[in-house]
Amino acid sequence: MKRAVVLTGLLTGISVVAFAAPAACPTCADTEKTERGVDIVVANTAPVAEPDWEVLLQSRVREADRLGLLRKAQRETTDNMKRHAETPVDLKLPRATATESRRLVLLNEASVRAMAEPVKAVFAGFVRGYVFFDADDEKQLAFVRFLPEIGTSLRPVATAGNVSQASRRLGIRLYADQGGTLTRRFALKSVPSVVIVTFDGREVAAVIDEVALNDDTTDNINPITGSEP
Repeated sequence: MKRAVVLTGLLTGISVVAFAAPAACPTCADTEKTERGVDIVVANTAPVAEPDWEVLLQSRVREADRLGLLRKAQRETTDNMKRHAETPVDLKLPRATATESRRLVLLNEASVRAMAEPVKAVFAGFVRGYVFFDADDEKQLAFVRFLPEIGTSLRPVATAGNVSQASRRLGIRLYADQGGTLTRRFALKSVPSVVIVTFDGREVAAVIDEVALNDDTTDNINPITGSEP
């Protein structure tokens, strides 16, 4: 009998705890919803103390505009974009001090043999030329100007300097080796450099001529024309 009373008391206590209402919160309001006619307490809510994020941003923008910070940022952005458009690359390659020629294999015979025949057919007779130079160097601009087929089969690629201004002076479209991808691919050490890429049916290779100009050395023969620029 005593055990039954004790057990009944425990069950009653558990039941009271399980169904007791949540503790009152003087600053909170209950959020309730109804399911099948029964009100169920979901959670307590509290009034938002922080300012609205959108209102805060708007106030910060108005304050920045009042202080002239927006106009300053706009001018800086415009100047940076203009400067990047005019001088998009600066690889800091030195002027060549001696004319040197070397051959670099880009795809060896094993790689070519692994190619599908349609790919080989596309590569057949492939020839592409580049001349890499500093667009701010007067000597290098003169050298580029007199190269045969410049701007057509020979692509002028700036490694530094004002590309926009040099393009107007040469009267041709110039490219820029942004990120130095081609400079690394051809392992260029100095400028101006003339690179001719060909496919002879066995391998893809590049012939690279780094050219020393008149005011650096007497070795000044143009590797393309065989004469002085």
